Amino acid sequence: MVLGDLPCVRCSGAGCWVLPEDRGGRPGRGGWKKRSTARGNTALGKRRRKKEFEGLPREIFGLVGSEFDRVVEAAGMETGVRISSGLAREMLRGWLNAEGYMYTGAHFMNVPQMVLYTAGPLFLLGQTIAGKAELARNISSRVPGAEVAADGRIEAASGCAVDMVFTDHRQYVKDGLLVETMRFTVLDGVRAIVHEERIRFDHGRFEGLVEDSPGGPQRDRDLLAIAQEEISAHGRRMGRWPEAAN
Repeated sequence: MVLGDLPCVRCSGAGCWVLPEDRGGRPGRGGWKKRSTARGNTALGKRRRKKEFEGLPREIFGLVGSEFDRVVEAAGMETGVRISSGLAREMLRGWLNAEGYMYTGAHFMNVPQMVLYTAGPLFLLGQTIAGKAELARNISSRVPGAEVAADGRIEAASGCAVDMVFTDHRQYVKDGLLVETMRFTVLDGVRAIVHEERIRFDHGRFEGLVEDSPGGPQRDRDLLAIAQEEISAHGRRMGRWPEAAN
């Protein structure tokens, strides 16, 4: 995969989750509001949607369908959360509903991060934290009724909620290289911040997984099946068959 020309350094893409006030703010008790933009508006006429889907968006769409198990693996490495098949389905569905493949900031090397970014809030209870001790401590100490077990699994009493959401995607060039970051926030049931950090993208991670040698890890057929199911359902909802998934 080749990055090619740098994408537009805008962060107002489809399905961004932003504060009511402005993009530079922080999430609070008022919760999140979803912004719809021209590129991600599913109410656009079919002619305009088809025209904009050609080129890079179509290729990204197809890449997610064919490499979804690796998208999930890379997303888990980025967040420190072992993403279950159920959460993977929720994440993919959110990306499809937001038409995240149309987002101006998306390119071949940030596909897993952009799937997370445009998916909206993702429910964390029952997931397992791996390699992020601070995240585990913050959930255990700041969310009433929640705890992280010794094996990293997030457990909680009935009625408790813990969500993760990704905002404030930034792109800039430093020393001739593209640098990208986004804000990773974990919220409790009343939308108070439990954990927050800025993630710097590892552009080589997803590419390395995709180009893995035949002797590498086996493909996850269950995740690939989920991708085909959700992409087919999305095509029916949109009134067109997503040829890029074939």
